[in-house]
Amino acid sequence: MSEPRHGYTNRALKSVDFNSAESIRASLGDITHMGGADRFFDRAFHHKSKATSLLAFGILALYKHADAESEDAVKKLTDFIHVNFKVHHDNDTLIGREDSQVVSRERVASLLGESLTETAKADLLQTTESGTGLNEFSIFLADQDRCSMAGQVASAQGEVYHYRGEVRRAITAYWQAAKAFGAAAEAYEGVDVNRRDLAARAYKQGGDAYLKVAEAYRHEGRHDLAAQNFMNAAQAYMKGDYPAQAQQAYTQAGDAYLEVAEAYRDEGRYDLAAQAYGDVVTAYVKGHRRDLAEKAYEQVAAARQANAQAYMDAGQHEQGKAARGKAAKAYWEAAQYYLERKRYDLARVNFRLAAEAYKTLNQQKLAGDAYEMVAAALTHLAGLQPRQEALNFYTQAAESYTQAVKEYMAAEQPELAARAYLNVAKAFAKVDDKHAQVTEAIGSALEVYKQAVETQKVSPAEAAKFSTQAAKLYSEVGDHRAAAKCYDEGAEALFLQQMELHSPAGPAYEKAAKTFMKAAKEYMKAERHDLADLVDLANLTVRAYRNAADAYARVGGLLAQVTMALESAAEVHNRVATAHVLARDSILAARSYLEAAKTFKEAGLPTQAAAAYLQAAIAHRDADQHTQAALAYLQAAEVYSHEADQQEEAILTYMNAATAFERVPGQRAQVARALESAAEVHEGVRGFSQAAVIYEMAGQEWELVGGPGGYESAAKAFSKGAQADTQDGMDALAGRRYGLAARAYAKADLPDRAKEALVSSAEAFMKAGHSEVNGDIKGRRRADWQRHAAGWYTLAETAYKDAGLLKEAAAAAALAADNNS
Repeated sequence: MSEPRHGYTNRALKSVDFNSAESIRASLGDITHMGGADRFFDRAFHHKSKATSLLAFGILALYKHADAESEDAVKKLTDFIHVNFKVHHDNDTLIGREDSQVVSRERVASLLGESLTETAKADLLQTTESGTGLNEFSIFLADQDRCSMAGQVASAQGEVYHYRGEVRRAITAYWQAAKAFGAAAEAYEGVDVNRRDLAARAYKQGGDAYLKVAEAYRHEGRHDLAAQNFMNAAQAYMKGDYPAQAQQAYTQAGDAYLEVAEAYRDEGRYDLAAQAYGDVVTAYVKGHRRDLAEKAYEQVAAARQANAQAYMDAGQHEQGKAARGKAAKAYWEAAQYYLERKRYDLARVNFRLAAEAYKTLNQQKLAGDAYEMVAAALTHLAGLQPRQEALNFYTQAAESYTQAVKEYMAAEQPELAARAYLNVAKAFAKVDDKHAQVTEAIGSALEVYKQAVETQKVSPAEAAKFSTQAAKLYSEVGDHRAAAKCYDEGAEALFLQQMELHSPAGPAYEKAAKTFMKAAKEYMKAERHDLADLVDLANLTVRAYRNAADAYARVGGLLAQVTMALESAAEVHNRVATAHVLARDSILAARSYLEAAKTFKEAGLPTQAAAAYLQAAIAHRDADQHTQAALAYLQAAEVYSHEADQQEEAILTYMNAATAFERVPGQRAQVARALESAAEVHEGVRGFSQAAVIYEMAGQEWELVGGPGGYESAAKAFSKGAQADTQDGMDALAGRRYGLAARAYAKADLPDRAKEALVSSAEAFMKAGHSEVNGDIKGRRRADWQRHAAGWYTLAETAYKDAGLLKEAAAAAALAADNNS
């Protein structure tokens, strides 16, 4: 376009007011009435449709200007077009008849494209080439209109060329159409346009054009180019949200790539064949044709392997090694694919081929990984078989894991080797009569893992986890002793780890505690060969429970778990004691019961502790160890009284202690003390009469001890008995026991204390006499209560006299006489 005309047209566009129909009409008039002198329009449009073409060009030019101005401007222009222009049914010309179709922006672009000269079409298509084609089409038309029109023009040209049999020109035209439609779709998706519906249609048109390119190439035997364009078509369909068409195009691409791959294979060009087979897999997988992709996976690997062998045969060892590495990887990928598809039989075969390839490359670690995957596939297969057939697969899995061990050890990977050994054990554990192999494999795993701990600096947490896994396996096959040892070692590793962190609490402690508990339970399940073995296991069990309690205590807030662990330890001691009782070894039984009692106390379980002390006492008694029996009774009694608050049991147990001490020569003092303790408990529960009796028994025992100390203690015991009588309202009995106390004090050469006791005795008797006189006489004969009163007053008189209180004695005598008269 000439500069004057160009400027004139720009002024016409810039001056338009889209709010005014008159302004729009004027601008269209300015553009469409520029006359035939303009060379571009003369060259671009056929003379017979020039007026319509100019009008269409003007409308599209106004649309570009409206796009840049606002969305409202586009709407106003569209409304103007709908009101003022129609498309005739017969000749597709823009006219003003009422019975014609409403014209759309897309239809205007289509009409313009159909009316272009061949020269104009070439100019238009040139604008879709990257970095070229700056002309009137790119200057005045919006990208989406221009590219969509170019796509339609190129597609129509392709049809013409195809009909003429000009295949190469048809391919070029269809390819230009596909590119143009793709550019149009991107423009429709732009933020300035945002027409997803039109973008989807353009992507679909692009996909259709790519399909035609692909079909043309396939017809010519160019399967490589056909495949690429089938893929392009599929991608365009996916972008346009046409999944069914995309899936079909991907499948066609896979078919074309397969032709390419087989051709390369037949030519012995295995490296290119492998790449093509890989493309086959990609296309089929994207097209959701995994059934077709399966065989291609194996063909990739086979081609890689063949390529490697070809290099080796040719003496090109470096290239051969590289190719073999690719083959190994391809076998692995094929196997992985089969594994995901649950085709375990094929996965096993390909993993084994991968392992063998890695072995030839001296890549032992990767070979070990592959053998492990062989075993995993075999294990899956075993799970799908009847039991009898499954055993063979489990055995094969164990063998493959063993091969993995060898490769890992060769690669100096002891941790991986140890884990593979555990897998050997797991596989053999599924097979009958393989107990020895299971335990041997676990033992080897633990031995090898020690190397890993030393050389690879395995963390305590990881070491504990491995020990726990080994323990579980031992337990499953019934080797509970070994299981317990593994749990123990794992727990200790966790415990020490937390200790090294100098942390007062942490998850490692709790985990350690739980693991110690598992160890203890496994020790308890272990087979006992004899009593000595039982004791050894019990000691290990108790240690594990105590370690668990210690670990729980360090966590904080887990008192219930601490108690549970200690209680379990105590119960173990009880079981051992029972075993010793059955073996008629009362001494060892007593020791175990005492340990149980101490542990129950530590756990805060006084009732169980006291019961264990009682059992210990009985065992000592049966062994004629009466002193130890008595001491155990005392411990039981103290726990009953002070911790369990079971006073009746405490009294009985103190009395049993006294009885036991009676059987030991020279232990009268201990008898007396035990009796005094029983009496004190009676007083505590207001059993005063029983307390008084037992205090008197204690006093009698102290008198048998003799000596000043013995008599003084006897006097104190008698006095306590008298005080208990007083609390019980038994004054006469109190008087008598005070009298016993006075006698004992006298023997202890404590005259003042003896006098005090006599006075207390006299006062008690006086009180007893007064009670007789002042008591309820209903139903009683006068002679009876007077006689009783006289008797108590007489005893009071005697006591006062012995105390040297003659006046008080005379008064007591007078009262006695009055009641005797």
